[in-house]
Amino acid sequence: MISRVLGVLFFGSLFALVPVAIIIAGILEGYISFYHIKDCGRQVFYNPFFYDTIFHSGFGWVMFLLAIIVGTLIVYPPFWASLWRGLYALILIVAMCTFIPNVGFALGEALFHKPNTRVSLIDGQVLSLDVVYVGREGLHFLTPDNPYPLTYRWEAIVGGQQQRCYITLPDSQSQLPDTRGASAAESAAVGIEPLPEKKSMFDVLMKKLFP
Repeated sequence: MISRVLGVLFFGSLFALVPVAIIIAGILEGYISFYHIKDCGRQVFYNPFFYDTIFHSGFGWVMFLLAIIVGTLIVYPPFWASLWRGLYALILIVAMCTFIPNVGFALGEALFHKPNTRVSLIDGQVLSLDVVYVGREGLHFLTPDNPYPLTYRWEAIVGGQQQRCYITLPDSQSQLPDTRGASAAESAAVGIEPLPEKKSMFDVLMKKLFP
C-alpha cells in the first residue's frame, strides 16, 4: 500500500510537471522574450520564472493535487487506462502549442498583463501603469514612447514586496525607472543606453582563435 502511494506521488508529480514545464517554457519564449524583460539585472531565465509562476504565486497546492490525480489515473487507473493515457498524450501536444509565438504570447498576456494598475510611489506620486510583469526586482511596465518595459523597483513603491533578487542590486537607482533591454540600434532610435551585451564563452574563444 505504501509503495503504491509513493508511486502515485512520484510518477504523478513527474507526469504533472512535464506539461506544466512545457507551458511555462512556451510563455517564457513567447511573452517574456518578446518584451525582452530583464529582472534582477539579467534576462528572466527559466528556474526562477517557473518557481515564481507556480509556487510563489500560490499554486503549489494545485500542483500537489494535480500530481495525485494524474498519478492515480496514469499509474493505477481504476478504469479506461488507455483513455487516460491517450488524454495525457493529447495534453502534451496541446502544451507544445505554446511554442507557437502567438499562442505563448496570448497566454502570457492573460496571466501577467495588468493594464491600468494603480501604483503609489514613496515620493508621493500616484501612477497608472501598464504592467506587463511583476518580477522579483519590481514592476515592469510599458510606456507609449518606449518599446521595452521600464521598471519601478519595490523599494520605490509604497507597500512594495520584499526584495527577492538572487543578486545584489545597487541602491542608487532604486527610485528610478530601469531602461534595460534595448539593442544598440534600437536604443539609438529611442534614446536608451542599454547594458553591454554579454558574450558567450564560445564567442570569446572564437575571437581569440580568429582575431
